Amino acid sequence: MPVMNELLEFAMTDGLKLLLALVLGGAMGMERELTGKPAGLRTNLLIAVGAALLTIVSRHVAGESGDPGRIAAQVVTGVGFIGAGAIIQARGAVTGLTTAATIWAVSGVGIAAGSGAWQAAVASTVIIISCLVSLRGLESRVRGRRSLVRYNVTMLSGSDSIPVIDAVHTNPSIDAESLTVRVDGPQRSIEITCVGSKKAQQELFRELCALDGVKQVQSD
Repeated sequence: MPVMNELLEFAMTDGLKLLLALVLGGAMGMERELTGKPAGLRTNLLIAVGAALLTIVSRHVAGESGDPGRIAAQVVTGVGFIGAGAIIQARGAVTGLTTAATIWAVSGVGIAAGSGAWQAAVASTVIIISCLVSLRGLESRVRGRRSLVRYNVTMLSGSDSIPVIDAVHTNPSIDAESLTVRVDGPQRSIEITCVGSKKAQQELFRELCALDGVKQVQSD
């Protein structure tokens, strides 16, 4: 009977906290799963439940005289490493930042659920899912106004490529995705991939053509 009473007490307290973390983490993970992100249902669910479990264990280990937040505080650091693994850098472009941020937020929801702050856990989940869903359309519209253009700049023999590079990197309306300098004997060419509005791309094209030492500028 004492064992049954302990199990019943666990189910009514810590068990409910773990179940809440399971449901909330699963809800956020499902949104990620439906959009085809690498950190989907199982990943976010496990992070939320794990964070809640460590928060619960932290309270039991600390007892009445200890600090119940010491173990739970390490969850934030540990999840940061998982989030860093979700960030990929390739050819000058960084991807996975939203996935990493979601993982970090999911751990926060798990900690809130494990500590008994169910109102904060539920409210945070609603806010996070709303942001992920509603802002996706806005991002698409904003990005739709920005185009990706590849420039191939041919330099005159003996000319320096630094002015071309400076013109791209100092332009506040242009984001350089990649930049490659090729040298073939006296001939030097620069391939630059930029993202920006149509107007900004046209202005950059004219600026590149007007630079000293530039023989030809091609864009596609």
